[in-house]
Amino acid sequence: MLQTAESETKSLQPIWSGSRSLFTSLLSANPNFSAAPMENAQLEARLKHWCEVIAQGNWDKFKRRLQWDGQDVEQVRSLLDGSPQESEPEWTETLQVIMAASRSAMQPEPSPIDPENPQPFEDLWLPAIAVARQKLLVHLEQTPVCLTETALRHLEQSLLQRLVGISIKTLDAEFSRTRPLGQNLLTQLMGTVAKSSGNEKYQAFISKHLADGLLSFFSTYPVLARLVTTALEFWVEATAEFLQRLAKDLEQIQAIFHIQEPQVTAIQLNLSDSHKRGRSVFILTFTRGEKLVYKPKDLSLEAAYSDLLIWCNQNGAPLPFKPLNVLNRGSYGWVEFIEQQPCADYLAAQRFYQRAGMLLCLLYVLRGTDCHHENLIACGEHPMLIDMETLLHHQANLLDETETADLAGLSFFNSVLRVGLLPRWDFNKDNRVAYDISGLGSDVNQSAPRKAARWQEINTDDMHLSYQEVPLPPCKNLALLNGQTLAIADYQEDFLNGFEQMYQFLVSHRAQLLAADSPLRLFQDQPIRFVFRATMVYGVILQNACAPDFLKSGCDRSIELDILSRAFLTVLQKPDAWPILHAELRAMEQLDIPYFVASSSSDALVLEDGTEIPHYFKAPSYDQMIACLEQLGQADLDRQMALIRGVLAAKIARPVGFQAPSATATTAANWQDLEPLSRDALIQQAQAIAAEIASRAIRGSDGRINWLGLSYVPNAERFQLQLLSHNLYEGNCGIALFLVAVDHLTNSDRYREPVLAALQPFRQILHRQEPEILQRMVQRMGLGGSSGVGSMIYCLVKISQLLHEPTLLSDAHILARLITPKLIAADQSLDLIGGAAGAIVGLLSLFSVTHDPEVLAIAIACGQHLLQQRVSINGSPKAWKTTADCPLTGYSHGAAGIAYALLKLYEASKDMAYLDAAVEAIAYEQSVFSAAVGNWPDFRSFAFVNGKPGFMSSWCHGAPGIALARLGGLPILDTPEIRRDLEVALHTTANNQFFGVDHLCCGTFGRIEVLLLAAELGLPSGESNWQDIAFRQATWVVQRAERTGTFHLFANLPQPIYHPGFMQGTAGIGYQLLRLVEPNLPSVLLWQ
Repeated sequence: MLQTAESETKSLQPIWSGSRSLFTSLLSANPNFSAAPMENAQLEARLKHWCEVIAQGNWDKFKRRLQWDGQDVEQVRSLLDGSPQESEPEWTETLQVIMAASRSAMQPEPSPIDPENPQPFEDLWLPAIAVARQKLLVHLEQTPVCLTETALRHLEQSLLQRLVGISIKTLDAEFSRTRPLGQNLLTQLMGTVAKSSGNEKYQAFISKHLADGLLSFFSTYPVLARLVTTALEFWVEATAEFLQRLAKDLEQIQAIFHIQEPQVTAIQLNLSDSHKRGRSVFILTFTRGEKLVYKPKDLSLEAAYSDLLIWCNQNGAPLPFKPLNVLNRGSYGWVEFIEQQPCADYLAAQRFYQRAGMLLCLLYVLRGTDCHHENLIACGEHPMLIDMETLLHHQANLLDETETADLAGLSFFNSVLRVGLLPRWDFNKDNRVAYDISGLGSDVNQSAPRKAARWQEINTDDMHLSYQEVPLPPCKNLALLNGQTLAIADYQEDFLNGFEQMYQFLVSHRAQLLAADSPLRLFQDQPIRFVFRATMVYGVILQNACAPDFLKSGCDRSIELDILSRAFLTVLQKPDAWPILHAELRAMEQLDIPYFVASSSSDALVLEDGTEIPHYFKAPSYDQMIACLEQLGQADLDRQMALIRGVLAAKIARPVGFQAPSATATTAANWQDLEPLSRDALIQQAQAIAAEIASRAIRGSDGRINWLGLSYVPNAERFQLQLLSHNLYEGNCGIALFLVAVDHLTNSDRYREPVLAALQPFRQILHRQEPEILQRMVQRMGLGGSSGVGSMIYCLVKISQLLHEPTLLSDAHILARLITPKLIAADQSLDLIGGAAGAIVGLLSLFSVTHDPEVLAIAIACGQHLLQQRVSINGSPKAWKTTADCPLTGYSHGAAGIAYALLKLYEASKDMAYLDAAVEAIAYEQSVFSAAVGNWPDFRSFAFVNGKPGFMSSWCHGAPGIALARLGGLPILDTPEIRRDLEVALHTTANNQFFGVDHLCCGTFGRIEVLLLAAELGLPSGESNWQDIAFRQATWVVQRAERTGTFHLFANLPQPIYHPGFMQGTAGIGYQLLRLVEPNLPSVLLWQ
């Protein structure tokens, strides 16, 4: 028997040795290693992979990461190469028991298997569940267990799910090797397979691995042995702790929460992330149906919040709050369960949203954050916050105080936007799926941002994984009335009134709240969770690190986890926050989501091992809360109310479409009769726009500025209230171009400083950041001439000329060189807005000034990419698929715009291939032209009505944009067909009688620019005068804005919303007013 034990111990040595974490050695004070067992090529490949994971192959950066841990490459080679000389770890004792139970095929009785919810390969882990049960019983020998068998089974099911989750990728890979190759390929390619006779292969697979006690399996995947054993031991520890606490507190629980029969009949688990050795939140159900929440953390913050609500109620809050019952036991506690309930009637629904506004105001002062849909429950007319971890969140000093972080701190962290209750769109990776998971804005029937993994034919020979589009699960945060979910947009005034009333309540009671006996004093010295990174980031990394290839060696898994260090390597000096990485890696090595806690009364972060990072936070969060309360006043209230209105507008705002004019559109029947505005009046109007833009700027601590606005996300056709980006379309570059044009026409330098301050953020990035970071930035922006790097090159060139600032040209060159062959090859947008065509016109603007052959070569590379991407549909002339399933017509995303860019490239390069491609693209548009409508169809899918395409009449889609493209290319390509296109397109543009939105992209001023260009080029207008039409239409729009108090920027919003952007905001309108005064100003819509 002893010999067997010794033999088994010896057989386990490669398992525990191979599973050892790299960081156990890396962070050890005196690591010792044996002779190298790896081939040199393997070692170098592993080292190279590590460098790639954390530093994208940058060896200097990789060496910096090692140096910060007191290591160098040679020392790390020995770590990767050798086996640690150490004693057998304690967890192998449990592993031996699991393996012995597996050999004997021990089965837990009753079984934790849920026939209604089977888990893939669950049969393999039943012996481990039996071991866990035995260990748990040992811990509970002196503890009365007030759970039914069903509730105990729920606990065991959570462990089973945990073990399956850890091992599923590896088991699937191993199982696939036992099945015929053709069956596996069919499964992968089609997601379905021909049904086999049953589960013989599956049962044989399970039996094979159980027969040797999982020895061969764990020998191949030693890291999995450690993770499975660790998960089991943590489960036993956390479950025993929970049951002992329940038994100890049962009498108090009955009294406080009115539990009639104290036996737990069901437990809902996996309700939170796993922290601190596998601990998480449970919901208990008792015999009479009462429910209770168990939280394994200090609940003093929950208690303080409830006391504050009680104080508000006692002191005449606009409406009474509903406090939560809390039993805090120091390191853990019990909380009242809140259930979603409908509103009783319409008045109750109004009160729900009034209270929601009150709650937002209170959380704004309490420095709340991350109040997403899972942290709020609609309980009748009460919006109930159920997770107080969101309160008093600290604001960290960032590793690199860039302009974006600084301005984000001003506009986001110090506003209601921080809280997370207000509606806000999130987007999937390609920005095509919009979804809202905010506390008050989440919708029903939302599409999930990505396809969900779903196992099919579970535990049969045909078991396989498929990916399906699924809706997001229903949320309990939405108010209900008569079985229908309610939308905040329908109760906007109630919400705003609630916010304002609570704001005034806090102001009127400020002295009491600042007094020594204030309920806010309870928030001092509170343990506050600090979220260093988004939990989703940790989750994705943990999932990726459970791939089979990373479970064969502890080093390999550790390397995958070390991707976390990448965020620290953006600076050159070792950051004070470096110990945070060590804490993250320790947690992730044992499958925990890292968890950090800071005192509300301190600006230091103290890690679990006692390491203190002084002055890590900008200030103690309690001090920030008091400062926020002290600065409450009318100016701040107005700002917060404006932000709320902007966010609510962004939720419902939609772009102008092909559909009939909206309620904001007006038939401008009398515009012909108006006396055109004078030159001085147009300039004054532009100056007023510029002054308002300047007054709304958000200024950073070092003078840099930015703006908030409704940013447009074209792929998802949604708007988002946020700090504007750097581009021409809606960002700082476009705004700066307008401001410098105002100075240029008025012989002033009033806006020189704000123009340079607006450009400062990304200019600093260009000069400070490392090349790979710049490459990623450009990759995110794209190539385009409106929204991408091409737009920024163009703006820098034009601003440099108008401002007489040659350094801007140097920055334009830096941007141009960031357009690499790899970036061009990855471009799928292709068009003027976001793709290679836009890059061409931006680059050619730089080339026209510098005559730099390198710039022209980059533009030519973009042109070659466009030539390679042409397609022909059913024999039609070739064009490009951009944002639809077939080539679009029009300027912004269609053939007209790309053809214009190629014509300009032909002019610069004299390469006939570009001219030929442009001619063919124009022929494509001519082939689909509708003579009956006098316009070109919009082939985007949503534009179809009854199976037929719709028609728009704007710069972006339809006749005006096509006229603009033909006008821009006329000096290069002038044919009778082009002239016919222009005649039709210009008359369609001029005859548009609906003045809906005013801006350049989809509105009246975009059409005005087309008419102005036609006049400048002297195109015949018959009885019309293109310039006169342009001036009179501009006059009508300006006079309407003077009557209503604002320009109309969004088609479907009941109230006007401010936006300073160029293409869809007031900056572009102002610039177009200046173009009417001074035609020599560049036509930005043509990238002149």
